[in-house]
Amino acid sequence: MKKLRIVFIVIFCAVLAFSLYKLGTELNEQRKSRAATDEALEIFGIAPSTSRDAPAPVRTPKPSSPVHIEPGVDPNPELEYLVPDLPMDEPGRTLADADLAAVQEVNPDVVGWIYLPDSPISYPLLQGTDNEYYLRHNWKRVRNDPASIFLDYRAAADFSDFDTIIYGHRMKSGSMFGTLKYFESDAEYLDTHPSFYIRVGDEVFRYDVFALVDAPLDDPIYEWEFTDDISSRGAYIAHTMSMDKLHTGIYPTPQNRIVTLVTCTGRSYTSRLVLQLVLAGRLVDE
Repeated sequence: MKKLRIVFIVIFCAVLAFSLYKLGTELNEQRKSRAATDEALEIFGIAPSTSRDAPAPVRTPKPSSPVHIEPGVDPNPELEYLVPDLPMDEPGRTLADADLAAVQEVNPDVVGWIYLPDSPISYPLLQGTDNEYYLRHNWKRVRNDPASIFLDYRAAADFSDFDTIIYGHRMKSGSMFGTLKYFESDAEYLDTHPSFYIRVGDEVFRYDVFALVDAPLDDPIYEWEFTDDISSRGAYIAHTMSMDKLHTGIYPTPQNRIVTLVTCTGRSYTSRLVLQLVLAGRLVDE
């Protein structure tokens, strides 16, 4: 009985030591990731979010005039993207004056910046030659488990594709795409966080949330290449809307540009949480 007790104590101590080691490693990785992100924000020229480490939602007013796109298919076979101008009195206006070029000098793989007001999401957008490298490396090309927010390597870096896919880890701390879960779990989160802002080159674009999907890994929602005919794009939108959980009232047309944010569900390894955005307009000084 005494030997059994000793064995149990040894096993318990070994498990405890391993758990503490894993916790310490995870905290160290999060510290490195936070430091790297803060450096990017400093170079970019905007202050870190005070809510970066707080997973609870922060309530802010909804923009006064969100763009709602009515259902329908334009019979015009020539697909021309409609990008209305929006006044620069938007939460994303600070991105316009930030120094994206300075961040790109450190790493030319930076293609833009993504920002969700009053949330931890304010990160450089990376794009590598595959979808593996920035899954495990931060924006300074240092191996780091929280890694980066990155475009699919096949996507057009100027966001000119019909659908641009962006990947990010779902971190328990709320960093990276860790707060996308609130669009699913908190009915009021969409009301206070209806729009993302993306800086590309010298321009800032607003993208409105229109759908949330829990999609299997083999679902067509991850399609990255489309033909130029309206029917294939219309079918894609219809498929997305058939699985949508949000019911925002926004229904894109084949002429719009879409951004697809992909992260883990936290429930299954065989599916992903997918938040989809539609281009609402370009921010311009009036």
